[in-house]
Amino acid sequence: MEQKIGIYGGSFNPIHNGHLFLAENIKNTMQLDKIIFVPTGNAPHKNIKVDKTHRFNMTTLALEGSNFFEVSLFETQKNDKAYTIDTINYVREKFLHAQIYLIIGADSFMEIDKWHKTNDLLDACNLIVAMRPGTNKKLLCEKLRSAKKKYSAQIYIVDINALNISSTNIRNRIAIEKNIDHLVPKKVAQYIYEHNLYKINSRINIDGIKKYIFENLTYKRFVHSINVADEAIKLSERYDENIHKAYIAGLLHDCAKEIPNSEKIRMCNEYRIKLDRILTKQPDLTHSFLAAQIALHKFCVNDTQILNAISHHTTGKKRMSMLEKIIYIADCIEPNRTFEQVYYLRKLAYENINKAVAYSLKLTIEKNKKAQRLIHPLSLEAFQFYKSNL
Repeated sequence: MEQKIGIYGGSFNPIHNGHLFLAENIKNTMQLDKIIFVPTGNAPHKNIKVDKTHRFNMTTLALEGSNFFEVSLFETQKNDKAYTIDTINYVREKFLHAQIYLIIGADSFMEIDKWHKTNDLLDACNLIVAMRPGTNKKLLCEKLRSAKKKYSAQIYIVDINALNISSTNIRNRIAIEKNIDHLVPKKVAQYIYEHNLYKINSRINIDGIKKYIFENLTYKRFVHSINVADEAIKLSERYDENIHKAYIAGLLHDCAKEIPNSEKIRMCNEYRIKLDRILTKQPDLTHSFLAAQIALHKFCVNDTQILNAISHHTTGKKRMSMLEKIIYIADCIEPNRTFEQVYYLRKLAYENINKAVAYSLKLTIEKNKKAQRLIHPLSLEAFQFYKSNL
Protein backbone atom coordinates (compact mmCIF):
# COMPACT_ATOMS: atom_id res chain seq x y z
CA MET A 1 0.00 0.00 0.00
CA GLU A 2 1.34 3.46 -0.96
CA GLN A 3 2.47 5.75 1.80
CA LYS A 4 0.66 9.04 2.14
CA ILE A 5 3.19 11.80 2.92
CA GLY A 6 2.19 15.32 3.92
CA ILE A 7 4.48 18.29 3.24
CA TYR A 8 3.95 21.23 5.59
CA GLY A 9 6.05 24.22 4.58
CA GLY A 10 6.28 27.55 6.31
CA SER A 11 8.61 30.09 7.84
CA PHE A 12 7.86 28.65 11.33
CA ASN A 13 9.02 31.95 12.77
CA PRO A 14 8.60 30.55 15.38
CA ILE A 15 6.83 27.21 15.19
CA HIS A 16 3.98 27.14 17.72
CA ASN A 17 1.26 24.95 19.19
CA GLY A 18 -1.19 26.02 16.47
CA HIS A 19 1.07 24.52 13.79
CA LEU A 20 1.31 21.25 15.70
CA PHE A 21 -2.44 21.10 16.41
CA LEU A 22 -3.22 21.67 12.74
CA ALA A 23 -0.72 19.05 11.58
CA GLU A 24 -2.04 16.46 14.04
CA ASN A 25 -5.62 17.00 12.92
CA ILE A 26 -4.77 16.91 9.21
CA LYS A 27 -2.75 13.73 9.71
CA ASN A 28 -5.73 12.05 11.36
CA THR A 29 -8.40 13.48 9.04
CA MET A 30 -6.52 12.63 5.82
CA GLN A 31 -5.01 9.40 7.24
CA LEU A 32 -1.46 10.45 6.37
CA ASP A 33 1.42 8.19 7.36
CA LYS A 34 3.71 11.10 8.18
CA ILE A 35 4.07 14.84 7.80
CA ILE A 36 7.37 16.45 6.88
CA PHE A 37 7.80 20.01 8.14
CA VAL A 38 9.89 22.13 5.76
CA PRO A 39 11.08 25.44 7.24
CA THR A 40 11.45 28.07 4.52
CA GLY A 41 14.99 28.92 3.54
CA ASN A 42 15.46 31.98 1.35
CA ALA A 43 11.83 32.76 0.64
CA PRO A 44 11.07 34.25 -2.80
CA HIS A 45 8.28 36.55 -1.60
CA LYS A 46 9.15 37.57 1.96
CA ASN A 47 12.03 38.84 4.04
CA ILE A 48 12.34 36.66 7.15
CA LYS A 49 14.59 38.41 9.65
CA VAL A 50 15.34 35.47 11.95
CA ASP A 51 18.07 33.23 10.54
CA LYS A 52 16.90 30.03 8.87
CA THR A 53 19.17 27.95 11.10
CA HIS A 54 17.31 29.18 14.20
CA ARG A 55 13.95 28.38 12.58
CA PHE A 56 15.13 24.91 11.60
CA ASN A 57 16.45 24.28 15.12
CA MET A 58 13.18 25.40 16.73
CA THR A 59 11.17 23.17 14.40
CA THR A 60 13.41 20.22 15.23
CA LEU A 61 12.92 20.81 18.96
CA ALA A 62 9.15 21.06 18.54
CA LEU A 63 8.96 17.71 16.74
CA GLU A 64 11.26 15.76 19.08
CA GLY A 65 9.80 12.42 20.11
CA SER A 66 7.14 12.29 17.39
CA ASN A 67 6.74 9.10 15.36
CA PHE A 68 4.74 10.84 12.64
CA PHE A 69 6.38 14.25 12.23
CA GLU A 70 9.87 15.02 10.94
CA VAL A 71 11.73 18.09 9.73
CA SER A 72 13.55 18.56 6.43
CA LEU A 73 16.73 20.54 5.82
CA PHE A 74 16.03 20.80 2.10
CA GLU A 75 15.10 24.47 1.90
CA THR A 76 17.21 25.82 4.76
CA GLN A 77 20.42 24.35 3.34
CA LYS A 78 19.88 25.95 -0.09
CA ASN A 79 21.80 29.13 -0.79
CA ASP A 80 19.47 30.30 -3.55
CA LYS A 81 15.73 30.89 -3.43
CA ALA A 82 13.64 27.86 -2.50
CA TYR A 83 10.46 27.23 -4.47
CA THR A 84 7.76 24.80 -3.37
CA ILE A 85 7.91 22.84 -6.64
CA ASP A 86 11.59 22.07 -5.93
CA THR A 87 10.71 20.78 -2.47
CA ILE A 88 7.92 18.58 -3.83
CA ASN A 89 10.20 17.08 -6.48
CA TYR A 90 12.86 16.40 -3.85
CA VAL A 91 10.35 14.55 -1.64
CA ARG A 92 8.99 12.58 -4.63
CA GLU A 93 12.49 11.35 -5.43
CA LYS A 94 13.00 10.34 -1.81
CA PHE A 95 9.64 8.55 -1.54
CA LEU A 96 9.24 7.12 -5.05
CA HIS A 97 6.02 5.20 -4.42
CA ALA A 98 4.27 7.59 -2.07
CA GLN A 99 1.32 9.90 -2.59
CA ILE A 100 2.43 13.44 -1.79
CA TYR A 101 0.08 15.96 -0.16
CA LEU A 102 1.06 19.62 0.14
CA ILE A 103 -0.53 21.33 3.15
CA ILE A 104 -1.26 25.05 2.82
CA GLY A 105 -3.55 27.58 4.47
CA ALA A 106 -6.68 28.95 2.83
CA ASP A 107 -5.07 32.38 2.49
CA SER A 108 -2.18 30.86 0.49
CA PHE A 109 -4.58 28.84 -1.64
CA MET A 110 -6.37 32.03 -2.71
CA GLU A 111 -3.03 33.12 -4.25
CA ILE A 112 -2.21 29.74 -5.84
CA ASP A 113 -2.24 31.14 -9.40
CA LYS A 114 0.72 33.38 -8.49
CA TRP A 115 2.90 30.50 -7.26
CA HIS A 116 6.01 29.45 -9.17
CA LYS A 117 5.13 26.80 -11.81
CA THR A 118 1.63 26.21 -10.45
CA ASN A 119 0.74 23.69 -13.18
CA ASP A 120 3.80 21.57 -12.47
CA LEU A 121 3.23 21.84 -8.74
CA LEU A 122 -0.36 20.59 -8.86
CA ASP A 123 0.60 17.83 -11.27
CA ALA A 124 3.23 16.64 -8.80
CA CYS A 125 1.13 16.53 -5.62
CA ASN A 126 -2.31 16.63 -4.08
CA LEU A 127 -3.30 19.76 -2.18
CA ILE A 128 -4.71 19.97 1.34
CA VAL A 129 -6.15 23.40 2.13
CA ALA A 130 -6.60 24.14 5.83
CA MET A 131 -9.32 26.63 6.67
CA ARG A 132 -8.33 29.31 9.14
CA PRO A 133 -10.41 31.39 11.58
CA GLY A 134 -12.18 34.07 9.56
CA THR A 135 -11.92 32.24 6.21
CA ASN A 136 -14.57 33.40 3.73
CA LYS A 137 -16.08 30.03 2.85
CA LYS A 138 -17.99 31.33 -0.18
CA LEU A 139 -14.86 32.78 -1.79
CA LEU A 140 -12.90 29.65 -0.89
CA CYS A 141 -15.47 27.39 -2.58
CA GLU A 142 -15.42 29.57 -5.70
CA LYS A 143 -11.63 29.37 -5.78
CA LEU A 144 -11.76 25.60 -5.29
CA ARG A 145 -14.08 25.15 -8.28
CA SER A 146 -11.96 27.34 -10.55
CA ALA A 147 -8.67 25.72 -9.47
CA LYS A 148 -9.97 22.18 -10.02
CA LYS A 149 -11.18 23.15 -13.49
CA LYS A 150 -8.02 25.04 -14.43
CA TYR A 151 -5.45 22.58 -13.10
CA SER A 152 -7.37 19.26 -12.97
CA ALA A 153 -5.94 18.95 -9.49
CA GLN A 154 -6.83 16.87 -6.44
CA ILE A 155 -7.65 19.46 -3.80
CA TYR A 156 -9.05 18.72 -0.35
CA ILE A 157 -10.52 21.36 1.96
CA VAL A 158 -10.06 20.53 5.64
CA ASP A 159 -12.17 22.52 8.10
CA ILE A 160 -10.43 22.34 11.48
CA ASN A 161 -11.21 24.42 14.53
CA ALA A 162 -7.62 25.63 14.57
CA LEU A 163 -6.03 27.30 17.58
CA ASN A 164 -6.06 31.07 17.19
CA ILE A 165 -2.29 31.48 17.49
CA SER A 166 -0.04 33.34 15.10
CA SER A 167 3.73 33.63 14.89
CA THR A 168 3.33 37.40 14.49
CA ASN A 169 1.58 37.74 17.83
CA ILE A 170 4.15 35.51 19.53
CA ARG A 171 6.93 37.76 18.24
CA ASN A 172 5.03 40.81 19.45
CA ARG A 173 4.48 39.27 22.89
CA ILE A 174 8.21 38.67 23.20
CA ALA A 175 8.88 42.29 22.19
CA ILE A 176 6.78 43.51 25.15
CA GLU A 177 8.15 40.81 27.47
CA LYS A 178 4.89 38.86 27.75
CA ASN A 179 4.88 35.14 28.50
CA ILE A 180 4.72 32.73 25.52
CA ASP A 181 5.05 29.42 27.36
CA HIS A 182 1.42 28.47 26.64
CA LEU A 183 1.81 29.20 22.92
CA VAL A 184 4.90 27.22 21.93
CA PRO A 185 6.45 23.91 23.00
CA LYS A 186 8.58 24.21 26.14
CA LYS A 187 11.87 23.56 24.35
CA VAL A 188 11.05 26.14 21.70
CA ALA A 189 10.39 28.78 24.38
CA GLN A 190 13.70 27.92 26.06
CA TYR A 191 15.52 28.21 22.73
CA ILE A 192 13.98 31.63 22.04
CA TYR A 193 14.98 32.92 25.48
CA GLU A 194 18.49 31.46 25.32
CA HIS A 195 19.19 32.97 21.90
CA ASN A 196 17.44 36.27 22.65
CA LEU A 197 15.26 35.99 19.56
CA TYR A 198 12.56 38.49 18.56
CA LYS A 199 13.71 41.25 20.87
CA ILE A 200 13.30 44.57 19.10
CA ASN A 201 15.65 47.52 19.22
CA SER A 202 13.20 50.33 19.80
CA ARG A 203 13.53 53.83 21.16
CA ILE A 204 10.21 53.25 22.92
CA ASN A 205 11.02 52.58 26.56
CA ILE A 206 8.15 50.50 27.95
CA ASP A 207 9.60 50.45 31.46
CA GLY A 208 9.93 54.22 31.26
CA ILE A 209 6.29 54.52 30.18
CA LYS A 210 5.13 52.39 33.10
CA LYS A 211 7.22 54.47 35.51
CA TYR A 212 5.79 57.69 34.09
CA ILE A 213 2.14 56.66 34.34
CA PHE A 214 2.72 55.30 37.85
CA GLU A 215 4.17 58.62 38.98
CA ASN A 216 1.70 60.89 37.14
CA LEU A 217 -1.60 59.09 37.66
CA THR A 218 -3.53 58.00 40.73
CA TYR A 219 -3.06 54.35 41.55
CA LYS A 220 -6.59 53.60 40.32
CA ARG A 221 -5.89 55.25 36.97
CA PHE A 222 -2.51 53.51 36.73
CA VAL A 223 -4.20 50.11 37.22
CA HIS A 224 -6.79 51.08 34.63
CA SER A 225 -4.03 51.87 32.12
CA ILE A 226 -2.34 48.52 32.71
CA ASN A 227 -5.70 46.76 32.36
CA VAL A 228 -6.45 48.53 29.08
CA ALA A 229 -3.03 47.55 27.70
CA ASP A 230 -3.61 43.91 28.68
CA GLU A 231 -7.14 43.94 27.22
CA ALA A 232 -5.72 45.44 24.03
CA ILE A 233 -3.36 42.48 23.75
CA LYS A 234 -6.27 40.04 23.96
CA LEU A 235 -8.28 41.92 21.37
CA SER A 236 -5.23 42.15 19.12
CA GLU A 237 -4.80 38.39 19.31
CA ARG A 238 -8.47 37.98 18.41
CA TYR A 239 -8.27 40.31 15.42
CA ASP A 240 -4.65 39.63 14.40
CA GLU A 241 -3.48 43.17 15.13
CA ASN A 242 0.02 44.21 16.16
CA ILE A 243 0.27 43.46 19.89
CA HIS A 244 3.32 45.65 20.42
CA LYS A 245 1.52 48.73 19.08
CA ALA A 246 -1.68 47.94 20.99
CA TYR A 247 0.18 47.50 24.27
CA ILE A 248 1.99 50.84 23.97
CA ALA A 249 -1.21 52.66 22.99
CA GLY A 250 -3.05 51.04 25.89
CA LEU A 251 -0.42 52.07 28.41
CA LEU A 252 -0.31 55.69 27.22
CA HIS A 253 -3.95 56.34 26.36
CA ASP A 254 -4.76 58.11 29.66
CA CYS A 255 -1.34 59.52 30.51
CA ALA A 256 -2.70 63.11 30.33
CA LYS A 257 -6.00 62.35 32.05
CA GLU A 258 -5.17 63.87 35.45
CA ILE A 259 -3.41 67.00 34.27
CA PRO A 260 -5.36 70.02 35.66
CA ASN A 261 -7.73 71.51 33.09
CA SER A 262 -6.01 74.88 33.04
CA GLU A 263 -2.72 73.12 32.27
CA LYS A 264 -4.46 71.04 29.58
CA ILE A 265 -5.51 74.25 27.83
CA ARG A 266 -1.97 75.65 28.04
CA MET A 267 -0.49 72.41 26.68
CA CYS A 268 -3.01 72.33 23.83
CA ASN A 269 -1.81 75.76 22.78
CA GLU A 270 1.81 74.64 23.10
CA TYR A 271 1.22 71.57 20.92
CA ARG A 272 -1.07 73.47 18.54
CA ILE A 273 -4.07 71.28 19.24
CA LYS A 274 -7.07 73.12 17.85
CA LEU A 275 -9.55 73.91 20.62
CA ASP A 276 -13.07 73.92 19.22
CA ARG A 277 -16.08 75.13 21.20
CA ILE A 278 -16.65 71.76 22.87
CA LEU A 279 -13.03 71.17 23.84
CA THR A 280 -12.88 74.70 25.28
CA LYS A 281 -15.98 74.12 27.41
CA GLN A 282 -15.04 70.54 28.35
CA PRO A 283 -11.22 70.54 28.48
CA ASP A 284 -11.16 67.05 29.98
CA LEU A 285 -11.85 65.78 26.44
CA THR A 286 -8.46 67.12 25.37
CA HIS A 287 -6.64 64.46 27.41
CA SER A 288 -6.62 61.93 24.58
CA PHE A 289 -5.09 64.39 22.08
CA LEU A 290 -2.55 65.54 24.68
CA ALA A 291 -1.67 61.94 25.53
CA ALA A 292 -0.67 61.39 21.89
CA GLN A 293 1.60 64.44 22.06
CA ILE A 294 3.21 63.19 25.28
CA ALA A 295 3.74 59.81 23.61
CA LEU A 296 5.41 61.51 20.65
CA HIS A 297 7.57 64.08 22.43
CA LYS A 298 8.46 62.31 25.67
CA PHE A 299 8.63 58.66 24.57
CA CYS A 300 9.56 58.98 20.88
CA VAL A 301 6.42 57.15 19.74
CA ASN A 302 6.31 58.31 16.12
CA ASP A 303 4.11 55.53 14.77
CA THR A 304 0.99 57.25 13.41
CA GLN A 305 -1.19 54.18 14.05
CA ILE A 306 -0.34 54.24 17.75
CA LEU A 307 -0.74 58.01 17.99
CA ASN A 308 -4.13 57.93 16.24
CA ALA A 309 -5.34 55.14 18.52
CA ILE A 310 -4.41 57.21 21.57
CA SER A 311 -5.90 60.40 20.13
CA HIS A 312 -9.32 58.92 19.41
CA HIS A 313 -9.81 56.50 22.30
CA THR A 314 -12.35 58.86 23.93
CA THR A 315 -14.31 60.37 21.05
CA GLY A 316 -13.89 57.65 18.48
CA LYS A 317 -14.16 58.68 14.83
CA LYS A 318 -15.57 57.36 11.58
CA ARG A 319 -13.50 54.81 9.63
CA MET A 320 -11.36 53.82 12.60
CA SER A 321 -8.42 51.51 11.97
CA MET A 322 -8.47 48.14 13.71
CA LEU A 323 -5.93 49.42 16.25
CA GLU A 324 -8.09 52.48 16.96
CA LYS A 325 -11.14 50.27 17.50
CA ILE A 326 -9.18 47.96 19.79
CA ILE A 327 -7.99 50.77 22.07
CA TYR A 328 -11.42 52.41 22.08
CA ILE A 329 -13.11 49.15 23.12
CA ALA A 330 -10.35 48.00 25.49
CA ASP A 331 -10.86 51.25 27.42
CA CYS A 332 -14.58 50.45 27.71
CA ILE A 333 -14.39 46.79 28.76
CA GLU A 334 -11.24 46.41 30.89
CA PRO A 335 -11.86 44.18 33.95
CA ASN A 336 -12.55 46.98 36.45
CA ARG A 337 -15.43 48.42 34.43
CA THR A 338 -18.72 47.62 36.17
CA PHE A 339 -21.49 49.52 34.35
CA GLU A 340 -24.61 47.49 33.65
CA GLN A 341 -24.06 46.80 29.95
CA VAL A 342 -20.35 45.98 30.17
CA TYR A 343 -20.91 42.21 30.30
CA TYR A 344 -22.77 42.26 26.99
CA LEU A 345 -20.21 44.66 25.52
CA ARG A 346 -17.33 42.35 26.49
CA LYS A 347 -19.03 39.46 24.72
CA LEU A 348 -19.72 41.59 21.67
CA ALA A 349 -16.12 42.85 21.53
CA TYR A 350 -14.78 39.38 20.79
CA GLU A 351 -17.57 38.44 18.39
CA ASN A 352 -17.80 41.53 16.19
CA ILE A 353 -15.74 44.58 17.04
CA ASN A 354 -17.71 46.88 14.73
CA LYS A 355 -20.91 46.02 16.60
CA ALA A 356 -19.08 46.63 19.88
CA VAL A 357 -17.91 50.05 18.68
CA ALA A 358 -21.43 51.00 17.57
CA TYR A 359 -22.99 49.82 20.83
CA SER A 360 -20.38 51.59 22.96
CA LEU A 361 -20.82 54.86 21.05
CA LYS A 362 -24.58 54.59 21.51
CA LEU A 363 -24.19 54.10 25.26
CA THR A 364 -21.72 56.98 25.58
CA ILE A 365 -23.88 59.42 23.62
CA GLU A 366 -26.98 58.48 25.65
CA LYS A 367 -25.04 58.86 28.92
CA ASN A 368 -23.69 62.29 27.95
CA LYS A 369 -27.10 63.52 26.82
CA LYS A 370 -28.59 62.42 30.13
CA ALA A 371 -25.83 64.26 32.02
CA GLN A 372 -26.37 67.29 29.77
CA ARG A 373 -22.78 67.14 28.58
CA LEU A 374 -21.77 68.34 25.14
CA ILE A 375 -21.04 65.59 22.63
CA HIS A 376 -18.04 66.01 20.38
CA PRO A 377 -18.77 65.95 16.62
CA LEU A 378 -16.23 63.12 16.17
CA SER A 379 -18.39 60.89 18.39
CA LEU A 380 -21.57 61.79 16.49
CA GLU A 381 -19.87 61.15 13.15
CA ALA A 382 -18.52 57.84 14.44
CA PHE A 383 -21.94 56.70 15.60
CA GLN A 384 -23.54 57.64 12.28
CA PHE A 385 -20.82 55.64 10.51
CA TYR A 386 -21.03 52.50 12.70
CA LYS A 387 -24.71 52.42 13.77
CA SER A 388 -25.69 50.20 10.82
CA ASN A 389 -23.77 47.40 12.61
CA LEU A 390 -26.31 47.36 15.44
